[in-house]
Formats: sequence, structure tokens, C-alpha cells
Amino acid sequence: MPGKTNTKVQTIVRINKNSARPLLILQGAWLAESGFHTDTLVLAEFAEGRIALAPKGQGTDIYLKLAPSARKGKKSLFQVGGKRNHFKDFPILYISGNQMIEAGFMIGDVVAARYAKDAITVIKIDLDFAWE
Repeated sequence: MPGKTNTKVQTIVRINKNSARPLLILQGAWLAESGFHTDTLVLAEFAEGRIALAPKGQGTDIYLKLAPSARKGKKSLFQVGGKRNHFKDFPILYISGNQMIEAGFMIGDVVAARYAKDAITVIKIDLDFAWE
């Protein structure tokens, strides 16, 4: 990622109390500062222990253009939502699905999200390795 980057660290949670499916929630003003505005379609590419996110624009035309290629390989489309907190709106992005599991992400994993303009890379942190 060229230019300035920043990093956030967080934990993968479950979709709901009865689910074994992992959910990654990215939220805050930093998303918009990185180009992930409310209603933006996001292309996610999954690899072992890594998720690459790229904002692709808004609207039905963008969706129809991206959907066929997203269905192939290890890609998915997500949409940035909006959330109101303390009388201020900010973007929120939920990442979940079987591709997260196939890429090795599980509930309770600690991840680092490195972000810059128009790119977020999420990596799984191997805590076992860190303690050896």
C-alpha cells in the first residue's frame, strides 16, 4: 500500500450467540477517510490468513459489473452500511461468510487491519507464534 498506512487491532466475533460463523466488524471515521463511505460496494479477496478489501463505488451498475467476477475464485462483495452514534453518522462494514472460514479465520482470532487510501488489508495474528 503506497503512502501513509495505519493499523487497527481487533477480535473476530460470532454473528449471533447461536452461530459458529465468524464476523469481522470494521467501523469508524477511519473507514471513510480510507475511501470506504456509506453505501460503497467493497470487493473482498480472501487468502490464507488474509483479506484484501477495496472500495469499488456505489450503485446498481457497479454491482452488476462486479458480481460475476466476485462469484469466481475467492472473492465476495460487501456493502458499507451506516451507523449513528452520539448524533454522528459513521460507516460500518460487516465481513462474514464461508470464505472467511476457508481463509482460516475463526471466532476469537485477533486480527490487524492495515489501512490506507482505497485499501484495507486484514491479517490474522498468530498468537501462538508470538509466545514461542
